[in-house]
Amino acid sequence: MFNYNIPFHIKERITIIHAPNGYGKTTILKAIDDIFSRNFSELKEVCFDEIYIQYTNKSSLKITKHEDRNKNKMSFLLKQPKHKDIEYDLITKVEIPEFLLDTLSQELPSFYRRIGPDKWIDTRRNKVMPIEYLIERYLSSHIRNDLYSHPSHPIQNKRIPIGLRKHLMSLPTRFIKSQRLYQFDQTGSDRNYIKKEREMTPSVIAYSDELRRAIERKLAESASYSQELDRTFPSRLIDKMAKIKEERAPSSNSIKSQLKELEITRSRLQNVGLYTGSHLPIKTKEKMDKHTLKVLSMYIEDNEQKLSIFNDMEKKINLMKNILNTRFSHKDITINSVDGFEITLIDGSKLSPENLSSGEQHELVLNYELLFKSKEGSLILMDEPEISLHISWQKHFLNDLQKIADLTNVDIIIATHSPQIINDKWHLTIDMEEGG
Repeated sequence: MFNYNIPFHIKERITIIHAPNGYGKTTILKAIDDIFSRNFSELKEVCFDEIYIQYTNKSSLKITKHEDRNKNKMSFLLKQPKHKDIEYDLITKVEIPEFLLDTLSQELPSFYRRIGPDKWIDTRRNKVMPIEYLIERYLSSHIRNDLYSHPSHPIQNKRIPIGLRKHLMSLPTRFIKSQRLYQFDQTGSDRNYIKKEREMTPSVIAYSDELRRAIERKLAESASYSQELDRTFPSRLIDKMAKIKEERAPSSNSIKSQLKELEITRSRLQNVGLYTGSHLPIKTKEKMDKHTLKVLSMYIEDNEQKLSIFNDMEKKINLMKNILNTRFSHKDITINSVDGFEITLIDGSKLSPENLSSGEQHELVLNYELLFKSKEGSLILMDEPEISLHISWQKHFLNDLQKIADLTNVDIIIATHSPQIINDKWHLTIDMEEGG
């Protein structure tokens, strides 16, 4: 029905597609995610004739869908400079044998939940996984080989060429859907799809627990690294002292400045729940001999290494806290390894994350997804970020998003029909109502 040309705004890293309902904004996001997630079983359900993707390095990928009496397949054509073209045909209508589905049910880890005859969802990411991926990843090799060689049970007419697979894997995507406040529980039988008993958990609760566990892992990593540095400290110190004549000792002022900066870093990490220890400041003298300066220099180097483990997480937590505490009224959000998100009202009482308003939950979930669930260098596909957000929040959204994109090194495509979200950034928009 439509033919769109959508150029990316590469410099700003944010592209906005906008149009009234029914113009295919969500369909485009879903198609892009299905392609780069290699979720071809879902892509075949998308209504399209051709998708053509051109890259800044002059490569291109064309996916053509054939649906007639003689052909029922998708064709992939990957062109890359100085490389041979890769062509791949995927049969789109295949009956999955029941024995395979039963075997797959038995082999899959518990975090996969069956939601249809041949569909499973990864409850960790709330994402439907392609059956081709599950077969490749979890079925034993002899079952896979029998399956691929059996003419009456073709999952694919041939496996995805390694060059195409690597190409698609090189661009991770994350699709932040409009329904983002709830996700599937990780418990329950894979036969629940028959009974339609799919329990849901509020995303704010799931993410609070997820962040708590991520902080715990970082603290454990730091503790393990600290033990190793402390264990080798004496021998490294002896080696350093043996070379004391060869190396110039730092100045007293330099050491004092570095120790002060170390205390500031510890305090900063403590404020975001990433430093739980207590530490007494080191008292220094006005003048220190070169032996003392060498010891303190090594002490500083070790502690800077110990604390550097938290650098990336600290930046993300700080940005998230700043955004949320600027938006939320009469509340203060802190983050720690015990509660994950801790929300305190102005009277000092605590509020559980699921008792936040719908708009506040959307704001928290969006920021968490962008900061903590999106890989560096990935393409983020975001559907209707304006849902439940107050107009004033919508107007600030792109500014917040730009800060996140700069920190996490991601590119973002937004589908919206809210002029408030766009605000003064109309130069980033593609008007699909006018054909892209």
